[in-house]
Amino acid sequence: MGIARRFIDLVRANLNALLDTVGKEGKPVDEMSDEELTAEIERRRAQRTSERRQERSASSERPRAEPPPPRTTTPPPRSPPPRTAPQPPRTSGRERKSTPPPRRPPTERERIAALYVILDTPVGSDLATVKKSFRRLMLVNHPDRHAGNAAAQSKADDKSKRITEAFTELEKHLQKRA
Repeated sequence: MGIARRFIDLVRANLNALLDTVGKEGKPVDEMSDEELTAEIERRRAQRTSERRQERSASSERPRAEPPPPRTTTPPPRSPPPRTAPQPPRTSGRERKSTPPPRRPPTERERIAALYVILDTPVGSDLATVKKSFRRLMLVNHPDRHAGNAAAQSKADDKSKRITEAFTELEKHLQKRA
């Protein structure tokens, strides 16, 4: 919706709010008696209903656009681009490498942090917290829990192996540190 359309809607809403405070005879709504107020509400309801009917009839009277006929002909063949002299290859002073540079191996700190992530524990947790997390994850991801479904069992097997390896490594690290 464009800015102009928003502005027009805002003006209409504010104008309608101003008109709502005044009745048909120009008398403010809050000064009307109950009978006059009921009559004013009925008049406005009838006016809205008639406006909606007019909008519906106007929209139904519009001619509907018919779908375009199906394309039966093939488009004309494209002409080849005009021939120009061959351009020399561009060089920017340094050659592009075909392969990206090799990744550096992760540092010890990064590797330990990754193990904590695998075990779903905060980095720097003690051995007791790591053991708790390991046992909880193994209960959920143990292959025997997924005995009926071969795909889920193999997935659980892979995950339990990764969890076990991470726990073993992290346990050695924490025992060495203590």
